[in-house]
This record gives sequence, structure tokens and C-alpha cells, in this order.
Amino acid sequence: MNNSNNKHDFILNTINKMYDFALKNNFKKEINKHLPRDRQLKNHWKIDFLNNYISYSGKKPLDICLESDIFDQREKEFINAVKNGFVASYGILSNENDLCIYNFINEKEYSVALINPKSLNPSLNRYFISRLIEFEGNYYIPDIVDILEERRNAVSFAKDLLLGESTLIYKDNPQKEEEVTNFLDKIYSEFTAIFGNEEILLSADTASDIADTFVNFIKDNDINKREEVVKLFQEQVNEEMPFGKDEKSDEESKDKENFEDETNSDNSLFFVLKDKGLYVARYYNILKNIYGRSSFSHIYTEIEKAILSDYFFEEKFEYPAEAILKLYEEADDKEKFLKTTRTIIRIISEDYDFDEFPNLSSLSLQKILDNFKPDYYSTEKQFSFYTLHIVSKSVEEIFNETQELIQKIAELRQKLEEYEEDIQDHLSQELGKNEPCYCGSGKKYKKCCWFKL
Repeated sequence: MNNSNNKHDFILNTINKMYDFALKNNFKKEINKHLPRDRQLKNHWKIDFLNNYISYSGKKPLDICLESDIFDQREKEFINAVKNGFVASYGILSNENDLCIYNFINEKEYSVALINPKSLNPSLNRYFISRLIEFEGNYYIPDIVDILEERRNAVSFAKDLLLGESTLIYKDNPQKEEEVTNFLDKIYSEFTAIFGNEEILLSADTASDIADTFVNFIKDNDINKREEVVKLFQEQVNEEMPFGKDEKSDEESKDKENFEDETNSDNSLFFVLKDKGLYVARYYNILKNIYGRSSFSHIYTEIEKAILSDYFFEEKFEYPAEAILKLYEEADDKEKFLKTTRTIIRIISEDYDFDEFPNLSSLSLQKILDNFKPDYYSTEKQFSFYTLHIVSKSVEEIFNETQELIQKIAELRQKLEEYEEDIQDHLSQELGKNEPCYCGSGKKYKKCCWFKL
């Protein structure tokens, strides 16, 4: 018990020592700007600042602490532990002996110690957000970031973090990393076996249906779903679908005419990347058409502007930056491709408020995407949404819940339409006021729906 208390005291003292060191090293102004004005600052506020704020020198306070001689070896080991820890949503599994919790991001169970026991009441607060730190073979929670009302909040928080940085799904969980790797191998091998290629161009509705069915096949290992994917694909192949014109025109008017023809159809690219998984890229035909023009100086329509905005600025999984990178790799004239990209960014960015607009002429395509679509490149290996739907229980749960809600809304709309048609039918019959009401209540018409109408 004394050893445990001594370690707790050491952790608290080291956190306060790091914070005080930051105050003395030109971070006082930034601390006052970023942290809440509370004399009893919570440990998680201090750690978040130390780990996330970047000084004008390009270094974080934690890195500066590691370079300083005032911290001994054990303290620096704890500082590294703080750097390697990560914020996640948790659910309490038991509190009989040790506090046992479940991480909704990496799907791992932990036995942890609370540095500040007053910050959490396990009998009342079942779900919470916190930073987890591994130090000297044990896991610690320095403080609670937030208490969550219900399980869905914890699942939703995990989903949002994973969509921004998907490799967190196997952080500190080698078994999960192996599982994800196996799924990625299966996704790639089955995709190329079924479609005979790494990409296929489909109508938007067909691409969505095939992608959802393919995901269910991989996730459940259901051979019937595989046969359904093949059937959907064959039906699409047998149809005559306008995939768009491949010819390049030297006249801008011809380019515009081709574009307006293609906006009548939303053709999506369904493709697979070996280390990232499945993607569906909406309006890929239009995106390809734009980059295939002989020259590019302006945007023709609001539809085109909206599509480009989604591809370069918005975090929508149907408009992945990987589609832009794919076009770049296929481009014969890569300098022209970059020039077109820079022009697109300048035109569309007029609708966005950027504090500091980078000098695009010096940026590569990767750097441009890092600046304007950062969530897709916050890690070197970012999985697609469809892949996360397969490998993450949290993403799958929220996705299924959303689909059920969409289905219920569709059913309610259908019932409303039927009800309105029923009303019109009964009104046309000109019921007498003393006749039974058409709604089936058993009341007379004059005492029921006659008043409503």
C-alpha cells in the first residue's frame, strides 16, 4: 500500500514539476491562454497542454522537459510514458478489487489505478474519457477528462477519434493489430479475385450497394454475401452505363460541354489499397474530367465547385483524398496536375477563413492535402471508413445505429404517404357526420377526424 501511495505521489509531483518548469520557460503566456482560469487545475489539463502545445521553436513542453537536466532518469521515463499515452473513452467493467475498464478505441481491457480517486465514482459513473498512462509495468489514470452519461456517448467518441486517426485502433494492442492486418489482406485478395482489378467504375447507387455487401461479406465471412456481390457486379456490367468521355479536347468550350454531359450521372470509383482497405469515391468521373482538361482556369458550375470542395476541404468518407492521389499517380504530366490543384485550392478557399494561407507554389500534393484535408493524413497509415466499419466495433455500432434510424425514417415517411392517400380516399367518399369515422376509432365521424379536418 505504501509503495502504491509513493508511486502516486511521485506521479503527481512529476506532473506539477513539468508544469512549473513550463511556466518558467516562456510558456506562461500560452498557459494562461489555453488553460481554464482555475487555481486547482486538473492534471489532465496540465498534461494536455504539456503534450499538445507547440512553441514557436517547434518543440512541445514535454520535449523541452526531456532535454532539461533538472529531471532525473525516472522522471524522464514518466515523461516518455505521458507522451506515449493517449486519450480514449472507457467503460467500467468491475470495481471489486482493482478498477477494470474497457477501451472503446483499441477494444482492450485494462486494470488501472486512479491517481485522483475523487475524480470518479465507479458505482455512478460507468463511462468516461481519460488519458491512460503506462508506467513501470502498471496503468494509471491521472485524472478524468469528462464523465459520459451513457454507453452511446463513449462509442461515439471512439468513432470520432478513429475516423481522425485510425491507427489508434491497435495502439497498445498487438492482437488487434494482427487482426486488422489479416482483414486488410483478406479485403485485398477478395476484391481483386471478384472484380479482377484493384478498381472498378460504377454508378453511385450500385457502388454503395456493392461496398456495403462486400463489407458484410468480409466481416461475417458469409459466402452468400460474396455471391450477392458477384451478382450485383454482373448486373452492373451487363447494363450500358455512361462512364464519361475519355477524349481530351483542346477547346475550353468542348471541355465545358463534356462536363455538363457528365453531371447527369454520378459515377463512383470503387477501389482497394493494399494497406488501407476499401474506398468509394463519389463523382470520380467529374473529378477525372476536371484534371483531364487541356487547361483549367475557372470552375464551370456550383455542382463542380461543391464536388471539389468536398474532395479538398471536407471530411466526408465518400470523397477520399486517396482518389486525388490515385489520379496524380496516373497523370502523365504531374506538374500540370499540381498546377491545376493549386488553382482549385485558390478558387475554393475563398469560401473558407484561413488564418495563414500557405504558399502553394512550394508545396507538393501531399503537403497540400496535409494542409487542407489533415484528418486523412494525421498518420502515415490511415484506414478507410469501410475498413474501420469492418475492424472497429465502435464504428460498426454507430454505423448500424445510423442505418436503423435511416430505415425508421423511411418507414415513417412511407406510412405518412399512405395515411395521406387514405385520407384523400375517405374524403372523396363524403362521409356523413354520424357515420363511423374512417380512421377506425369506432367513434362517429363528427366526434373524431371531422374536427381535425
